[in-house]
Amino acid sequence: MKDEHWELSRYWTLVRLHPAGGYQTEPISSAYAYVQSYRSELEDDDKPDRLLQGQLTQQFQAGDVDAGLCLRCYISWAILQECQALVRQFGAYYGFDESELLSYVLNDDGEIAIGSFKPLGYEILEKYDPKVSALGTWAARLVRQNADLKKSLKEHRLLLISNWGLLNDTKPRQLQRILMEYFDEAEAIAQQAAWVHEAYRLVYLPDRPSRRGGLCKEPTAEQLQRMGSYIQSTFQHSLTSEMIMARLQWSAKRLRQYRLRQPPQAFERMEPAPNRDDDREIDNFLDDYQRQVLQCLDQAVHTVVEKRIQGNSRRTRVTTVENFLQALTLYYCEGLSQGEIAERLQVGGQDRVAKLLKLTQFRSEVKLHTFTCLQNYIQIVLQAGNDPEQLLAVDAALNEQLDQLIQQDQNWGFTPVALQRQGSLLSHRVCEFLKAHLR
Repeated sequence: MKDEHWELSRYWTLVRLHPAGGYQTEPISSAYAYVQSYRSELEDDDKPDRLLQGQLTQQFQAGDVDAGLCLRCYISWAILQECQALVRQFGAYYGFDESELLSYVLNDDGEIAIGSFKPLGYEILEKYDPKVSALGTWAARLVRQNADLKKSLKEHRLLLISNWGLLNDTKPRQLQRILMEYFDEAEAIAQQAAWVHEAYRLVYLPDRPSRRGGLCKEPTAEQLQRMGSYIQSTFQHSLTSEMIMARLQWSAKRLRQYRLRQPPQAFERMEPAPNRDDDREIDNFLDDYQRQVLQCLDQAVHTVVEKRIQGNSRRTRVTTVENFLQALTLYYCEGLSQGEIAERLQVGGQDRVAKLLKLTQFRSEVKLHTFTCLQNYIQIVLQAGNDPEQLLAVDAALNEQLDQLIQQDQNWGFTPVALQRQGSLLSHRVCEFLKAHLR
């Protein structure tokens, strides 16, 4: 009975801010008298707390202000507990304490009459729906949603929203724009992230609980499989469930940085073979990896060129396809500038050749296909399928490596004496493909 009495005291004891900082508790005599009228009824019940909450809520919703005061006392304890939980979970890392958080949300002075100012505890009570959750759970959620508290935590670089809440709150095109404009990600990488995000929203959002306050939980294995099927059928890209999960977490991390206006953080380079001490084994891995890079790059070039040819042949004359292949050959195999190509093919000025080649789009598409191919290889070799953090590291390392490959090709394209230079890796592979294709 002693412990029960202490729990019941929360319905007549109000937690208030202390003038010197922190908090203090204050018994409310009218609330104590009101709770005592239920005492005998509660003693015979297995769950007195739930029974009392239910009856007090009914009385408050019927207009009983004393019942509301009892519930406001209880809510003040829930506010205190939630602030203490936030401090335990994040305070030391982000640099805030209990007193700071309480100053934003613990503002009920226990007055029965409510004027133009409504304390948070009263607002929580007004919105409470006992059909959705217990009062303590309801109060904890609304404390975290309090605008002043969230603003303060944001200033400490803490964003109180789950990864899935961030993704639910963002449209695919918006994500792609943020990745390209704020994080300077390549178009191909941002596009793939948008594809995965589109699949996520189409599968995940309809499956969410329709009731108010439904929590955003991690996607299930079945949902991830459905996302993969959508990506395959819509965008013709094959991604495993683990890869989809890693990309979603990567996108959410970027969105969190963006909302906090944190600068893009540099990723550490991924070691090619972690936890491998044998030098010979590392050398073998590197040899295999280099061969795989070339295979994936060749496969990507073949896919992109064939796609461009098929797209052109459906919409334009055969001569346009021939001009495209010849222009690509002159550019990558003979090292001619776009102006020189225009003169050779007699197709107009340099701008006509630029529209024909679309080199920026060409490079981005090659990067995307190479990226996906290498991901599958690395995932198998490193056995990273069940480690999303390692998959994120793989993505970052591959992205950086392929950015260098594309940059090298761009720099080579502006070289006046390209044929006298070593050339770019991409230029060599494109040229080899074209030589074989045009035989």
